[in-house]
Amino acid sequence: MHTVAGEIRIVELERNCRYEVTINGKRLIATDCGDEQDPNAGAPRPEILVYSRLPAKPFSQVVIFQQQMAGNACDGGPLWLLGLRTDGPASRSTNIDFCGGAQPSITVEQDRIVISIPGGPRNRGEGVVPGEDWLYQNDELTRLKHKRGPGLPGTSPLQ
Repeated sequence: MHTVAGEIRIVELERNCRYEVTINGKRLIATDCGDEQDPNAGAPRPEILVYSRLPAKPFSQVVIFQQQMAGNACDGGPLWLLGLRTDGPASRSTNIDFCGGAQPSITVEQDRIVISIPGGPRNRGEGVVPGEDWLYQNDELTRLKHKRGPGLPGTSPLQ
């Protein structure tokens, strides 16, 4: 993928286990399913979920990645954002823990990105997993506080 910072590549080093994400050949992140110290060991395969052509200041562009696992315990995996500048270093956010259910909805605005993870019933057992909203603005990723919303799937952001 061509971006304002150069070419992003996802390189598979070992099938379903070891990957790296590079910009112009420089490694940004490496994953290894066999490395217990790797926070992405359980979901080592990065995929581009969204590529924003709109700026989210201070970045010229933002790419949202989702880590995928080799098995099927989760429908999806952790999300992270990569802020790109035309004339400066890239910036990687922390991970948003995600293990499937309905896919997140992503809203890109001029100066921020909102990621909404819908809630719903648990895959196994009883109960409900609450929804989450995350705000990415000014190179900071923040979980928004919620109040209980009406209906099973939901929560709604506090105003």
